Amino acid sequence: MSDDTSPVWTPLPHGPRWQVTEGEPFAGEAGLWLAADRLADPAGVELSNLLARERTGSGHRTGHATALTLMAVYAGWVTAAAMLHWALYDEVPDMRSGNVLVRPATHGIGGVRVRRARLLLPRAGEDPVRLLHRTVLDGHLLPIADALHRRTRAGARQLSGGIAHGCAAALCAYGARVDLLAARWRQFVDTAPGGLETLGEVVRVRRAPDGPERLVYLRNTCCLYYTSAEATPWQVLHAVARGYVLAGQGMGRGLAEHWLSLKFCEALGVNRAGSMDLTDKGRTPERWYKAMQARELAVGFGLAVAEHIVKQRYPDHVTSVVDTSTALRAGWPLNVSQRNKTSRPRPDYLIEAWKPGEPSRITLVACRGNHQKPSKRGGRTRSTTVQQLAKGAELTEGMHIGPWNTTPCLILSTELMGQGGIVVNALQARGESLLPLRTPGAPGNADIEIRDKVGIPYPNAIHIPARDGKRARTADGFQVAEADRGWFGQLLARTGAANLTALAGGGPQTAQYLTTRQGRQHYDVPTFAATSSVDDADIQVGGTKFVGTDHVFRMGSVRIEAFSGMAEPLYELIKKGRVEEYRQAAFQSRSTPHNTHKTGRWNGPISFHDDGTVMALSVLPIRRRQPH
Repeated sequence: MSDDTSPVWTPLPHGPRWQVTEGEPFAGEAGLWLAADRLADPAGVELSNLLARERTGSGHRTGHATALTLMAVYAGWVTAAAMLHWALYDEVPDMRSGNVLVRPATHGIGGVRVRRARLLLPRAGEDPVRLLHRTVLDGHLLPIADALHRRTRAGARQLSGGIAHGCAAALCAYGARVDLLAARWRQFVDTAPGGLETLGEVVRVRRAPDGPERLVYLRNTCCLYYTSAEATPWQVLHAVARGYVLAGQGMGRGLAEHWLSLKFCEALGVNRAGSMDLTDKGRTPERWYKAMQARELAVGFGLAVAEHIVKQRYPDHVTSVVDTSTALRAGWPLNVSQRNKTSRPRPDYLIEAWKPGEPSRITLVACRGNHQKPSKRGGRTRSTTVQQLAKGAELTEGMHIGPWNTTPCLILSTELMGQGGIVVNALQARGESLLPLRTPGAPGNADIEIRDKVGIPYPNAIHIPARDGKRARTADGFQVAEADRGWFGQLLARTGAANLTALAGGGPQTAQYLTTRQGRQHYDVPTFAATSSVDDADIQVGGTKFVGTDHVFRMGSVRIEAFSGMAEPLYELIKKGRVEEYRQAAFQSRSTPHNTHKTGRWNGPISFHDDGTVMALSVLPIRRRQPH
């Protein structure tokens, strides 16, 4: 059947994402619309226009970041009507690029038109899904992805990931007929061109245990959150504080470890392109400072990116960060022997994604960083980054939870002087590591105090099965055996609670959650505001009171008050040892917005986290000394 005799398609009012208008635009607004088939020209004015609008609206700082976001948004809106109509009715509307006009918005797509609203019929022997591939992918999205790749050098795989994300969003956002749309997605992606099958998956989630089921697409490719304007230096420094607060356990207990992130306040800023970058003070030539800065800021950027990836992987979960060494001390010696202090390889951090009523999911994280100047052809910085990623792989390989090679890992290397700004390189090893479900009030819950578990083996503890013609063998490592998973789940939950109380300055409250080998004695002593963190401060943000600890620092002639703490209702539960109840309350309040315009005397940046913690800065008034 020719196009002239094709059946009429009536776009249905499913919602804004799927809205399509028929016909050419009115003469007065014709200049606002772009012909979709012209977007396949890498040097075309139309593609330049679309990229410029997206870059301005999204806040991206580089052309390749703009291209990757644009591809996902374009696929999620322009061809969404064709995807949903096929999924619901097994018919394919004509959304080939030659029949489509798009109107750019400040961010994304503001409108979609088709010159003729018609349905396409399959060729002889062609089923509807292959017709959809030919129409939406081969005839529209893939040529635009190729043009963006040639224009901006954005990665071809990441652009394909944007296509897969957008096409999945067209089905996931519908919010009904979950079983049908999940099955139709599998039918679409299993034979799709462009390798879309391996770039992500559609999963079923619930916002609440008794809530309706919905579909969410989880990407395996970069989603560009931290190339946008949403990431701030203060969020990174909040991550540094959360990562280090239990790590040192020195006599400062707050003045040293707790606030070590503050020394980098003047090191991070924005460059001329708008990307986060080191300031002139952050580029100090002293080698000792550069090494310390690379090590500690790598934790901030690495954990910030790792937590974002984990949250994308496990929607509707709260994440807790636990220092691996602090956790492992409860069951394993960390060094080879008393005489040989060589550290045994292990990841830097464990991220626990938790949700009440579900098993926790663990991800191993290794964070490294470098402070070397990049060159256009890679050079020493690129070599160092590769070496750091390889070292991170070695460290994460030193720990397994459950069977060998099933624990997911994230390995990150931060280039503090990367091209165009700070660059975080990430590798992931897929898998799933679940800890047993705990029941509040029942044996084995996190409210119950636990003791060190001495004697867990390290030599030959990891069992590697036979594969690829190689015999089964053993290797040294930190292996959480099946019989120890319940204890390890309690250990992580209680160590995570200690992390929260330490951030809020509660020394004795921190001690109740740590075992002897974890350093309980460092916190189970009297504390004084002059030498330690004390939980005697509070701030009000909107209608929420946060309690915790504060200190005053000087940066040059400026006096700055720094505060860290928790929402008062959550901190009261943690103080009383009610970890499971805290998790229920934190999960329910995780999405509560905070009105940062109502912060009383606080006039600086504030960072909130889903676990209920907050960090804030405030510049104090200048004190003028009275002349003698």
